[in-house]
Amino acid sequence: MRTRLTTSLVGVCLTWLAVVSPADPWSTYAHDNGRSGVTADAVTLPLNEQWVYTARGPVVTAWPDPQDVAVEGQLETPRARFDDAYHVAVADGAVYFGTSCDNKVYCLDAATGRERWSFFTEGPIRLSPAVQDGRVHVASDDGLIYCLDGADGKLIWAFAAAPTRQRVLARHKMTSLHPPRTGVLVDGDMVFCTAGVFPAERVYLYGLRAADGSQAWINDTLSDGSAGQNGFSPQGYLLASGTTLFVPSGRSFPAAFDRATGKFLYQRSYSRFSAIGALGGTYALLVDDRLYSGAGAIADYEQKSGNLGFAIYPGKRLIVTPETSYMLDRDGLSALDRRTYPELNKKLRDLADRRSSLQTAKPADLAEQLKKLDEEAKATSDAIAGCNQWKTPEPDLESMILAGDTLLAGGEGKVIAVDAKTGQATWRGVVTGCAYGLAVSDGRLFASTDAGTIHCFAPGAAPPPTASAPASGYSADDMAPVYNAAAEAIVETTGVDKGFALVMGCGTGRLALALARNSDLMVYGVDPDPAKVAAARKTLDAEGVYGTRVCIDEGDLADLPYADYFANLVVSEDALLGGPLPSAKEALRVLKPAGGVVCLGQPAAARGHVKALDRAALDAWVREIDPESGRVVAADGVWGTAVRGVLPGAGRWTHQYGDPGNTVSSEDTVVKAPLGVLWYGEPGAEDAVNRHVGTAAPLSIDGRVYFQGVKEIFCFDAYNGYQ
Repeated sequence: MRTRLTTSLVGVCLTWLAVVSPADPWSTYAHDNGRSGVTADAVTLPLNEQWVYTARGPVVTAWPDPQDVAVEGQLETPRARFDDAYHVAVADGAVYFGTSCDNKVYCLDAATGRERWSFFTEGPIRLSPAVQDGRVHVASDDGLIYCLDGADGKLIWAFAAAPTRQRVLARHKMTSLHPPRTGVLVDGDMVFCTAGVFPAERVYLYGLRAADGSQAWINDTLSDGSAGQNGFSPQGYLLASGTTLFVPSGRSFPAAFDRATGKFLYQRSYSRFSAIGALGGTYALLVDDRLYSGAGAIADYEQKSGNLGFAIYPGKRLIVTPETSYMLDRDGLSALDRRTYPELNKKLRDLADRRSSLQTAKPADLAEQLKKLDEEAKATSDAIAGCNQWKTPEPDLESMILAGDTLLAGGEGKVIAVDAKTGQATWRGVVTGCAYGLAVSDGRLFASTDAGTIHCFAPGAAPPPTASAPASGYSADDMAPVYNAAAEAIVETTGVDKGFALVMGCGTGRLALALARNSDLMVYGVDPDPAKVAAARKTLDAEGVYGTRVCIDEGDLADLPYADYFANLVVSEDALLGGPLPSAKEALRVLKPAGGVVCLGQPAAARGHVKALDRAALDAWVREIDPESGRVVAADGVWGTAVRGVLPGAGRWTHQYGDPGNTVSSEDTVVKAPLGVLWYGEPGAEDAVNRHVGTAAPLSIDGRVYFQGVKEIFCFDAYNGYQ
């Protein structure tokens, strides 16, 4: 992570003479709880880049995008898209955001970009924080809602939104089975959040007391209907009016709840496709008594009833003011007369419906009636064209906000400013990646990109660089060669250098680091000691690997929070240092079948530095994992290993219909109800063949799945999804 200060072309003696109104805090995603994207805080052009913050890694969204080609005549835009950048909240001279690459909440100085503090969670943070009264509220994929002091990042309270600590791999990141994927909405003395995305695993809606995070109410009946197979999957930023809480539902339509009690009010269902594109999606905003929602087509609904209103806007983003609606579409930006466009748009849709009905009924004078309808439709289309106050062509735009009289938009490698009254482009800036997130506060523009960068633009010269002391990693002491030798021996002995490793009793985190540096493994460590966990996270963060290669969790070694079968490799730093051996029962539970390996021991380099392991106890331990393969060898130290075989009773699916005899049977005796989510991720829709085309069935053999994609064949681990 680093912040780059930018030297402006403006002379250093130039002062910012612009007069701005008191700062309007951008305290949550899209400015407010209606997600309007509008602020009274103006920007004074031209803007100069002040600083750039670069996160440890680029954004990896919760879900892969759909295919970028038309399927069955429809080009689907990403509808479950809420975490495409590290979206910021800005208040009191500070910039707050979380990342999905290193599971941390950050606070930066808004003027300099210098880090003030950071806070570790145990899962990716996908949505913007919400700031109120000096408190920062954030939802993490670890299943918790955190309330932090905005000044120093100290924890004020935490609420477990997920009903259990169970975690599964989601796109190769360890995530709660019930992640809060709607972020946090804070309004007055209440905090609102959700948990869960899979209806069959149950989803939850909460109202919390802002003071202490205690539960005011819960709606835990949302998955009771349709045997848990309903369409409500809370994902996307929550919205709130004075009486109603609106919960986006992934690729579907938002649901409405009474914000005082959590009582379900409605979730409407409309035809998935309109004449101009797919309806539904996580993007939504509230204006007056209207709810606008959608991705490639933004529909207008009545807030009170959820009934489809007047207009459908053929765009990706929308800003609505009393007189003008600003739209971002694939061609650029436009301004529409809000007073006339909705009624004309509805009239045009009604004419299209009447035309379709006539073609079905086929009256005797069909041709004559169609001609009249077409003439009326043309006149209406011409009138709609007259609603355009201006159009500004600009391809590859993805985000848009309104700051005073300036429309700001972001896209691939750029941010632009447009006069909201005339549509004239007035300024252009350069960013790294695609600017999916924009925010304005105190005259500064903040652009967040999918490359993991946050750019700050403001009038005047950039502030002078300020040096910060580099964080210190592990010292090069006598134990450094021991950890490195242990990692080398583990990789060489087991042959496991890809997939997921678990360090049970991770202690200092040094074995986890050595494994990451000697392999391509994603390493998870767990330890019951909170002080050790905190120290390991801090040092691994300084080493530059935390989150992207190594994650450390606090937990009971006899009751791990992780899903069954996820680990390709299980090791222990406690054992390396001569300490107690971890629970063999838990190690076996999380070890993947068909090739997962446990490897505990000490290299020869450890002699004289640590207490020697009890070889008899180690031998008994590995044989508890697997009596046949468990063994202890004395090559380059003492190592106990065991390989987990295929699950007894596991079947195979080797042909399209099961086997060469097309029996449509695998004779598997392991799979039994009830079933649940073990992992999820790639391959996704962008790689898959459309089901209506008649794709081949996936094949499953000895823990591997072979999957036919559009252009290639995929092979992934059946137990953890690793490709």
